[in-house]
Amino acid sequence: MRVIGLLLFAIIVCEIRCEAINNEIFHKVQGSYFSTNHSLSVETFRSQLQCVLLCQRQKCCLSVLIRQETEGFSCRTLDSFIPINALVHDAMGSYVYKTDPSAAAAFTWKDPVNHMAILKFNIGRITGVNDVNLCLKKCIANPYCMSIEFVVFESKPKTCLMNGISSKAAGSAYQNYTFAKFQEKTCIV
Repeated sequence: MRVIGLLLFAIIVCEIRCEAINNEIFHKVQGSYFSTNHSLSVETFRSQLQCVLLCQRQKCCLSVLIRQETEGFSCRTLDSFIPINALVHDAMGSYVYKTDPSAAAAFTWKDPVNHMAILKFNIGRITGVNDVNLCLKKCIANPYCMSIEFVVFESKPKTCLMNGISSKAAGSAYQNYTFAKFQEKTCIV
């Protein structure tokens, strides 16, 4: 009986210690959620901590959407961030993201796509940018920037829009847009 008590104590201490370690690496937004069909993986666990540990083990995971269900916590790991202003109130949900600026070190830029854009989820806008490379540099300087649109209107200054989300995670917000050149980060597997 004493051995079982010690084993239980060790498990509780480990969970508390692991939670503290993850608070240094992750930030949790309780009571918020984002609906997307995109994910690296979807699994169900007994605790939110297990969801975070899954994300920590996955090379390309930058964030995790957690929702409490009757059978446990549904965990959707993502290779993207979700802008905080895109989250919706959900008492059963949580959004957890990596806070380490080097979290996206395994990511590189995909080739640009003409006439496409994410029509929401902008986290920055720079007007009067003459070169797409300057737009890329501004995005690289922001660890939560996942993609850009370089927009060239005929009668307006060129504009750089930075997004905190990938095209896959954005879903239907990723659309045809005549004046844009879209480029995003992707994980090197």
